[in-house]
Amino acid sequence: MTMDIFESTLKLKDYFYKNNQQLIKINGNIELSGFSPLPLLVYYGKMKTINDYENNTNITKRNFLYNKNKYICNRALKDTSFIKSHRLTSSDVNTKEYWNFLHENFKYCDVCSYYNGINLNQYFKVKGPHYDSIIKELGGIGFFKNKRILEIGPGYGYLPKFLKENNIEHKYYCADIVKRFNHENFIDINGYTLSNISDKFDIVIMYDVLQHLDSYIYKKYAMEIKNLLDDDGCFILGGGLSQKENYKSYFFSQIYDNIGVNDLLNHMSTTGLNFTEWKKITVKDTNIGNMLKFQLNKMNYETKKLF
Repeated sequence: MTMDIFESTLKLKDYFYKNNQQLIKINGNIELSGFSPLPLLVYYGKMKTINDYENNTNITKRNFLYNKNKYICNRALKDTSFIKSHRLTSSDVNTKEYWNFLHENFKYCDVCSYYNGINLNQYFKVKGPHYDSIIKELGGIGFFKNKRILEIGPGYGYLPKFLKENNIEHKYYCADIVKRFNHENFIDINGYTLSNISDKFDIVIMYDVLQHLDSYIYKKYAMEIKNLLDDDGCFILGGGLSQKENYKSYFFSQIYDNIGVNDLLNHMSTTGLNFTEWKKITVKDTNIGNMLKFQLNKMNYETKKLF
């Protein structure tokens, strides 16, 4: 009997490492559950035994885990041609239903694939320095003072927590396909469109979301975001942003045709949002990604500085 994609994803639970939903252990190797190709192999009938997992994947990278005697590895499919089958497309799993399923069954993994992100406090410890780096590059927390802010894909709510704790006067709204924390100004996105938002904002921020969107969805977002910005409003886009060309990526059973920086900048130039700034996001002296800033009514930034 063929499993559906939800059942196939749940097979990851059979291999949780030390009851940590972020990690699985197969044949002695520890991996991040969110990046494991196991659900896709199960769904497509390519994994009948655990040895099939080994035979269909390669270890592509190893990083230290808790200490120098314990490693975490990344695996990649040796052959991805079977994924092109019509049986499973991005529209099947890049959905509200599947995202809620991930939230219920793989809490914190659904937005934060780090081995120690296993509860809310640990999540804040992991994601907080990322946001802190962005805030620093924006000139400090005062950047948000007295601003109307819309965060698209806020995760479990580090930014509003941080602004509140630092007594920054602001008006915060958040929009997501899953409600992961309670907030009075939560906006439910039922489908990949922002068309149900009618307010105007000084700042729209989207961090660590781009890699979870097909390129055509992001392009639609960009057009809608322009209409959400008040005069001289800005759009902050953060995340990996390290690939020049469009590329494929996988997260749990989701398959993405991600947008590369070249295509992203070309598209943004047609929206009327001008690229004004690019900064590296650095945590503990390690570059973990990039931040791009777009603004209405400003001169274009020199895009050649990206690479």
